[in-house]
Amino acid sequence: MIRIKFQTRNVSTGDIMNEDANVISMKDARMELQALVSRFNATELARYGDDAQLRELVAVDTSQEGQLQHDWHKKNLGSELDKHGFIFDTWQCRGCGIRREVRTLDGVPHGGDCFPERTCRVCGKVFASAKNLGRHLRRKENNYVRKKT
Repeated sequence: MIRIKFQTRNVSTGDIMNEDANVISMKDARMELQALVSRFNATELARYGDDAQLRELVAVDTSQEGQLQHDWHKKNLGSELDKHGFIFDTWQCRGCGIRREVRTLDGVPHGGDCFPERTCRVCGKVFASAKNLGRHLRRKENNYVRKKT
């Protein structure tokens, strides 16, 4: 058995929970965890009925490095046009808050690990360490103070 970390979201509240479980193989980890969440939801419905706190699988840490994939959700309701006339959708990660624009219809941004503790929520850059993020934020704050005075 392999111990793996994953995230689930409470369907009614939207809260994300970090969890871990045992899986048989890394190759089928997502399917095994989806089955686990389905069994959990069935038990919740049987116990609590309409008051059940149902969950959905959000992300799986298949690299075993403690990193999770971005949890993308669509930021805008309809598609928008950019300055060149291309249609795009804006997506935002619920974990770290970075945004990406996608120009394909019904496309979702691909790849990338989510590092909420190392991501600047203002500009969306991901830094090598939390220390580098702190320096970046101090520089941004100093530039803002200088412009203001």
